[in-house]
Amino acid sequence: MRTEPRGQQSSRQCLLVSDFDTLWLQPKLLASARNQALQAIQQTGRALPCTVVSVNGSLVTVNFEIASPPTLPQIIIPIAMSQWIRIPVQDGDQGITVPADTFLGGVTGQGGIADLSVNYGNLSTLVFVPIASTAFAAPPRANIFWGNGPHGARIGDSANATYIDCDPDTGTVTIAAGGKTWTLSAAGLTMSSGIIAEVHIHGGVAGGSGTTGEPEA
Repeated sequence: MRTEPRGQQSSRQCLLVSDFDTLWLQPKLLASARNQALQAIQQTGRALPCTVVSVNGSLVTVNFEIASPPTLPQIIIPIAMSQWIRIPVQDGDQGITVPADTFLGGVTGQGGIADLSVNYGNLSTLVFVPIASTAFAAPPRANIFWGNGPHGARIGDSANATYIDCDPDTGTVTIAAGGKTWTLSAAGLTMSSGIIAEVHIHGGVAGGSGTTGEPEA
């Protein structure tokens, strides 16, 4: 039997212990690096798929549609739209979050003011942007602008003094202009005075070339 000198045995034992310590530490280092990377990701704004779970005016609460980890909380963010065109975002609408470079509360009405020296994280820098889906209903015709909503649509001025209103709940189309309104429904075209175009009458009817009176209901 071959025996090694005591010094060589000690060196080999030290080498085995050293290898074991290194191999045991590697998974720990990898896990630590992975956790740090995930924390860094959550601290940055990201463009991620999401679904609207509730609507409060021009703000929405969204749920991120991603596999875990990391687990991201539901957040309240503004909708990407102008005050001049309001889109009727509904619960269940899907889209993505788009990050800004800093805090948006100062311009969204959520309060505060942006400070470029502060790292706000991803909860304060995201905007909801709807995206197209194959689940959308087909438009009535190709190559037309189709403005629609669950309760109809309105085109008009900011004071709502002049407008065209399509209301499926009442089955009417209303035109308002110059302080007067015209409403088209199954009953016909009704003026703001209550006169229905299809069945109104005129007084003062006489033979010849005389002029009749004003329309009467």
